[in-house]
Amino acid sequence: MRLILSFFIIGFFSYFTSYSENINPKKPYFPGQLLVKFKADAGDINKNSALSNFSSKYRIEKIEKAFPQKQFNALKQTAENELSLMAVLTVSSATDIEMLARRVSSDPLVEYAEPNYFVAKDAIPNDPLYGQLQHLPQVKAPQAWDISQGDTNVVIAVLDTGVDWDHPDLAAAIWRNYNEIPDNGIDDDNNGFIDDIRGWDFVTGVAGDAYLGEDGDIPDNDPMDFDGHGTHVAGIAAAVTNNASGISSLAWTAKIMPLRMGYHTKSGGGLGTLLWMAQAFVYAGDNGAHVANLSFGTGNGRYVIDGARYAFQKGTVICHSAGNSNNENVGALGATPFALSIAALNEYDVKASYSTYGVEVDVSAPGGGRTRNS
Repeated sequence: MRLILSFFIIGFFSYFTSYSENINPKKPYFPGQLLVKFKADAGDINKNSALSNFSSKYRIEKIEKAFPQKQFNALKQTAENELSLMAVLTVSSATDIEMLARRVSSDPLVEYAEPNYFVAKDAIPNDPLYGQLQHLPQVKAPQAWDISQGDTNVVIAVLDTGVDWDHPDLAAAIWRNYNEIPDNGIDDDNNGFIDDIRGWDFVTGVAGDAYLGEDGDIPDNDPMDFDGHGTHVAGIAAAVTNNASGISSLAWTAKIMPLRMGYHTKSGGGLGTLLWMAQAFVYAGDNGAHVANLSFGTGNGRYVIDGARYAFQKGTVICHSAGNSNNENVGALGATPFALSIAALNEYDVKASYSTYGVEVDVSAPGGGRTRNS
């Protein structure tokens, strides 16, 4: 299994390290939501009377746990105790959330506060040669396949716009939660999610911005991809291979855990939020993912870092693209010591002209030599 994990990490980020949609410098955020991590002495966020004054002071309408499915116990490991301090604050949708975040961050009860920013997906290039899979020979995949074609025990969590789990080249590669009985309306494995037989859909509250036919309002057990981005990521990682159909993947027999934390917008883009990303990382860690990949930017999302750190402490390898800004800013998650930040190479194994670089990059992988607009 160690071999196939190393193989996956080196080769998976072909192309996806290199292309990202332009994001407005002033990032849009989910209206009326503030992400907060309280300090340990704040205690139980649902019982601490001091939070009543806190709510009045900042005109907070509601305080909810960021991970409502989890049952916390003070005797459990530190990683879970940290998650118990994270909350989602609801305020008037007219509130300037960035200004409120600065005010709340200075409160003695608060460790940090940040808007629930929307984050764009990494875009898939439209180059007609894209489907020729140049990255496979470049990372010497055929030689590696002579040793191992993968391991059915390896689970790769794809945090993205979902995965077309019924796709003919992916259906047999989708992770199955055998501790859950399908469609009985019961949380059989007591993990806080009902009927999650193949992952989870965390997207909610964006029906007004979601593309026609897109599921934008109901978190549920159907992480179907309406955008296509997550399906492509999953295919590169673990599409069924040597089946005379579709494409070849790096890890032929690994399993994909679809975690939908992004959606297809009316404007044709793909967006996720910091909260959904954090929740998906926690799900991946709690449900046995060996690798968790995020092909979205994270900006300065400390919520995402805390969620990913939790998964890492559970034994999950965290992967994140370095970016395409041609500077040394790999982003908040990529800069952490526990996450692998992957930069892009061109076909000559030289840094792609647009790729982020620097001491915080951990691995480089084929990303192509094309420009963003090719």
